[in-house]
Amino acid sequence: MLVLNRVLALEPNNAEAHSWKGRLYGLSFGWRSLFYGVNDTSDSVAPQYRAYADSALRFARRAVELAPQQVSYREALALFLVFADRRDEAAAVVRDVAGGRHPTFCILSAMNVRRVR
Repeated sequence: MLVLNRVLALEPNNAEAHSWKGRLYGLSFGWRSLFYGVNDTSDSVAPQYRAYADSALRFARRAVELAPQQVSYREALALFLVFADRRDEAAAVVRDVAGGRHPTFCILSAMNVRRVR
């Protein structure tokens, strides 16, 4: 994380550094277990897990802002939004990728149709 902090200090608009920082926060196990109830999370660590989720979303969003054409950044942001139970936002992030046929968009669209019925 220190190297990414240095890169971002020198190059604050480096999309790849933002993406990697988001991934480091987002792929940590702790906050996902909080949202999915994989284990009992004590109240003392829940704020830390939420902060990781917020950081993952913040850095992933910035990477997409800086390089919207980079599909992998959109995929990571969509995944973090799904983890945070924000499926509609996740679908919007990948809606225009691959002409609307990106697997993540198709899956999320199918889930939304089932929810409406």
